[in-house]
Amino acid sequence: MGCVYGKQNGAVGVQVGANSGAPQIPNYKQNTLDSNMGVAKGLLGVAGNPSVTVSYPSWNIIKEELQATHLDSKYRDPPKDDDLSDDTDDGYKYLRGGHPYSLPYVCERIGIKVIENYSDDVWLGQNGNRNTYLTMPSSKDTIRQLKVLIQQKLGVNTQNQCLRYQGILLENTNTLKSYNITNNSTIRLFIIGTQGGSIEQNLIDSIYLDPHWDRDYTNLTGEHIKQMRGGYQYYRPCGWKRIAIKVLGKYSDDKWLGRTGAEGEWAVTYHGTKQPVFEKICEEGYKVGPGAKFGRGVYSSPDINLAKFYATQFLINGVKYLGIFQNRVNPKGVKIEYAGKYWVCPDPNDIRPYGLCVKRC
Repeated sequence: MGCVYGKQNGAVGVQVGANSGAPQIPNYKQNTLDSNMGVAKGLLGVAGNPSVTVSYPSWNIIKEELQATHLDSKYRDPPKDDDLSDDTDDGYKYLRGGHPYSLPYVCERIGIKVIENYSDDVWLGQNGNRNTYLTMPSSKDTIRQLKVLIQQKLGVNTQNQCLRYQGILLENTNTLKSYNITNNSTIRLFIIGTQGGSIEQNLIDSIYLDPHWDRDYTNLTGEHIKQMRGGYQYYRPCGWKRIAIKVLGKYSDDKWLGRTGAEGEWAVTYHGTKQPVFEKICEEGYKVGPGAKFGRGVYSSPDINLAKFYATQFLINGVKYLGIFQNRVNPKGVKIEYAGKYWVCPDPNDIRPYGLCVKRC
């Protein structure tokens, strides 16, 4: 019986921040950038060894000049830009190429255009795919037995394996037959860390995900910090890990995702639900259900702790989790009820999920 699994992991970009480094980029001249608010010294003389030290709070000015002066747009890949300037080490172990990978905390990363620059994109991990063929003696074998074979083949410990087939997480005690896995079936293998891991990231098929925008708020406090989105206060999902959903370019524009209060920006709310509908919501959005206390519509709340009461627990390898969608809501298409705790969108087009927040129970 033949089975195929693909291994995915990876990241790419130029880290811009204190003592940052980067992969090879075009050879630029040495330069020093000055602004009225601070200084950034660029050491860009040797291709493959750039380093930019930023003295805050001049970063926004410097970033624009740095990108315009040193990174021609033909080399840049803006969707791979990342802002980790306000993030701290989450304590989890991430793997890239079988080795520990540390996120560039307290930095901003400018993405370099490298997709399809080489013979394949396997080296990038998350953007590539590698297949290995295994022979299973019987469809009555369990998922645990399959994991043992994978460990023997690639040396990936069974405890660090998360398997998915057609978008479904495979439980250790179930058989291949119970999932209708047959000859030439393709099973995806995700490698998770050993210190809490990132099994949550595998709740949804990768075609719906945008790992670039994942954020881990598990150990973060500061719900009281006032931030605004779409003219309303935004409460970060402290205590949760957010899995980003691929939404950039999905609609007529991306203004609704703004973070500066500009025209067209939408507010943030949370929606608790059950695990079997996660992928369906990612693919199709929300559907209006039967009428409730405040009328028909899609219900959500700016308070993730309230949304938690509407989420249903689910099991992954014996561990209980909760999942709550993070949304953007059109301020012009929402009814705000019960002292602001419940937001109702009669038209489901006025609420868009852009992240799934998960946590262990």
